[in-house]
Amino acid sequence: PKLVSRADLSGTATTLSRTNSGNNTRVLIDGGLVFCAYGQYVECWDRTGSQQWVYDHGAAVNDIAADGQQVYLVGNTSGSREARALNRTTGALVWSYQHNATLYAVACNGKQVFVAGNVSGSASSATHRALNASNGYDATNEGGTGPDTDYVSWNQAASSSQACSKGGQLATDGRLLY
Repeated sequence: PKLVSRADLSGTATTLSRTNSGNNTRVLIDGGLVFCAYGQYVECWDRTGSQQWVYDHGAAVNDIAADGQQVYLVGNTSGSREARALNRTTGALVWSYQHNATLYAVACNGKQVFVAGNVSGSASSATHRALNASNGYDATNEGGTGPDTDYVSWNQAASSSQACSKGGQLATDGRLLY
């Protein structure tokens, strides 16, 4: 299956081929690597179009983000909903955060990973949380103590009118979250 055609400035196009099938959720470029979330997979290619790795999440991947160190995904798994961090060069799992409700969007700023989706156990209201990028620690919801609490914890519960649903997006400039 074909992923995307890319063209250099001369207009020469090449094609990146995906290993598996599924609808694209997000394509992004970070530090010369191309990442694509589709179906239950995240796949990575280098600048020349050579596949580097494929990560099988086991269920839908709703969004991805990258910060030069890791690739972050949010999605569903059997019986649970999670945010995960993958090593950007190997695709190996670094950490996993159990949320217990569907997460639809992710953004990062190098220190924190922001996730948005439903409140745990409820599809009628939303949550926006900040996790520590290095280890997935949620200081606000895990008691405020843990292996790395240097970064400010943040949790924003929102009403159903502010819910982040499928197709919702987060973005950060390192100072503000949109």
